[in-house]
Amino acid sequence: MQRNIPKIIGVIMCGGKSSRMRKHYQTEKTMIRLGNKLMVEYIIDSLKNTKFFFKIVLNTTKHTARTKAFLVKKYGMDVPDIEFFETGGNGYSLDLKSLLLKYSDYIIFVFPADLPLLSLYDIENIYKSCKFQYPCNSIIIEKSFVESLGIKPSVSFTYRNKDYCYAGIEIFNPRKISNLENNIPERFIVKNQIGIAANVNLKTDLEIVRRMIQTRI
Repeated sequence: MQRNIPKIIGVIMCGGKSSRMRKHYQTEKTMIRLGNKLMVEYIIDSLKNTKFFFKIVLNTTKHTARTKAFLVKKYGMDVPDIEFFETGGNGYSLDLKSLLLKYSDYIIFVFPADLPLLSLYDIENIYKSCKFQYPCNSIIIEKSFVESLGIKPSVSFTYRNKDYCYAGIEIFNPRKISNLENNIPERFIVKNQIGIAANVNLKTDLEIVRRMIQTRI
């Protein structure tokens, strides 16, 4: 455990429009059932089993009213280690800025809600690789590894002569961020792990992940 750092929270981003999935499923992506649980329940359960999170924050927006209603009913509004925070839903960067301002006294682990295969091992492995003196640790995956799973990368970029994808997992130390209006400097951490790479954006991604979950049960 790294010493002399603020308390750590885990934030799950549950507020996207899910526009690519809604044309196939008449519900919010977080509410799609995979096996015996909804998509959002998988990542919540993984974070709950992680011992270093002071609390878990569920970030919802106007686009995910059903998700919020479900989560409030399941976890209640008065559970000490789970907190709800609603942002405007006017874009990821604006929602993220609101979170960084609200929880500026914590180290913030940000996770997308559509990583149902993310495991306790994955989270702890990320934690051990972080350096909290940096404003932001960003988890990236080799594009070739993502494609080897049959998952279609949504955005890729070149770093040190290789193609990578963002995992959507970022670790922020707000105390080290000088200006939220500028681009936050990133330290990249490469993690070619299935639970980190299996991000569900398309119907084909969902079917691949569903088969993976079935083989694990």
